Order: sequence, then structure tokens, then C-alpha cells
Amino acid sequence: MAGISRRVMLGSVLANSILDSSFAAVAPEKTVRLTHVDGRRTDYRILMPARAQHLGMVVFSHGLKSSNKAYDRILQPWAIAGFLVAAPNHLDSDPSNTVSRTFIWETRIADVRLAIEKRAAFQTVAQNSGQELYWPGVCAAGHSFGGATAQALAGGYLGENEDQSDRAVSCVIAFSPPGPRPGFIGENAWSTVQVPALLETGTADILPGFDDWRLHKQGFENGSHHNRWLVVGAGVDHYFGGLICKLSNDLEAQTQSPALHATVHITVEFLGAYLKACKPALAALASAAAAGSFSPAITLTRV
Repeated sequence: MAGISRRVMLGSVLANSILDSSFAAVAPEKTVRLTHVDGRRTDYRILMPARAQHLGMVVFSHGLKSSNKAYDRILQPWAIAGFLVAAPNHLDSDPSNTVSRTFIWETRIADVRLAIEKRAAFQTVAQNSGQELYWPGVCAAGHSFGGATAQALAGGYLGENEDQSDRAVSCVIAFSPPGPRPGFIGENAWSTVQVPALLETGTADILPGFDDWRLHKQGFENGSHHNRWLVVGAGVDHYFGGLICKLSNDLEAQTQSPALHATVHITVEFLGAYLKACKPALAALASAAAAGSFSPAITLTRV
């Protein structure tokens, strides 16, 4: 494990300051507005590294009633490490929106799918900054309800919806994805996801309707495919103490910061391994999983 903590990750040094509120090395930010076939418009927050390089692409779906502005402690490090991050603001980010959850779900899927389909728009943004989307695959990522959104785009079967998968999705990162929920998420909802997937949860990840934190790792335990990775944070809750989604700066956020920092390191290696086919990144992941832990704050396991 000492080796992985000293690695230069994909050419970028993810210093502790990246996870601080100051964000000393902030990735350049832009906005892209895309129009759906029904005329609805979605804004995508775009983060990229400052220095020119070949980029992988990540589409990140925020948690229910959160926003694409509430995850900088995850998205900024990804961008700095060499990825173009496209984060849509879903309809439910507007607190005044009263449309049904079924419709919200459908529009969330559409928001992520549109970003994948309109990849050329993001290629243009990258080229205007002297960079290029080089790798053909896309990572679908998300937190909580956004994790389920990403799961669906990767082939997960949710509720009675038809297959929502997109062949361009080559891997999935799901922070605290929902566990089994009658009428929405079945016991084997992850069994149809065949691309590499990394799931995250914590031993304090308890919400109304999910009174056992282990429900969030259903996709790791019930999946039938290899290349499943699971990060579990000791004492980590649904929001990393207020570092993501529902932001706060209280003592709990400070306490859980090491776990988030370590988790982000692991996700950067995962993105390198499965979006950029980086063999050293995959070897680093395998080494961490073999050791069973990445830091005192988290454990990493693999199937």
C-alpha cells in the first residue's frame, strides 16, 4: 500500500489541498447547454485540466434535489487528473420543481444520455482549450439517486423501465447507490451491469428507508460479473459529513475528510484503469484490494 500512496496518479499530483475548500489547483470551468428532442434544455457544468492533454470523459449525476455545484471535492480532482467532467443540473436541482419522481427519473436518464450522444459538443469545448477527448468510452458516475442513474446507463435494470443502457458507457462509479427498493430497485438490479463498476458506501451511510448501510453495496455483492470494486469508509455517512451533496463545514466534515480524500484517489486510479487503459493504475488498484485497505479511513475489495 505504501507504493500506491506515493504514485504520481496519471501524471497529476492529487495533493491534500485539492480536497480543501480553497481548491488551490482549480480546474477551468465552462457551461454547455444542450437541447433535448422535446425542446427541454439542460445545462452541463464542464471541468477540465488546465494543461493540454488527451482527456477521458466522465458524466456525473448529482443526488436527488442537490446540484452539480455540490461535488467539487470529487469533480475537481477528476478534472485535474486528466478527465473532462460533464455534470448536468437535473430538474430536481430546482427546489420549486414539483413534477413527479417518475418524470424526474426519466429526465435524469435523458440528461446523461444526451451528454453521451452529443459528445461532439464537449469535444469542441476541449479543442477550444487546446485539448482533445481522446478515449472512446465514457464513465457514468453519480451519487445516491445519481448513482442509480449511472447504474441504469450501464445496463442496470431498475423498476419496470426498459433497457436504458448506452454502449458508450465503459465503466461506472456509484457513490452510495440506493439498495433494494420495492417497485424501483430489485435484488438483482446490478446483475445486468457488465462493465467495470466501483461502488462506495460507509458504515454510517443510513437514510430513511435504508436503515442498514450494507444495502448500498448490493451491486457489489449481488453482481455476477468481475471487475467490481467496493470502497467502504469507516464511520462515513451519506454525505461524507457534509463534504458533498449537502454541504457543511462542521466537525463531522473534518472528521470524514481523510476518507473522502482516500476514496477520490481510488476513483482516479479506477478512471485511469478503465477509461484510459492505464496498466499501472489497474495494478495499483489490484495492490490496494489485495492489501484490503488503502488508508486507515477506507477499505477496498474486489470481485
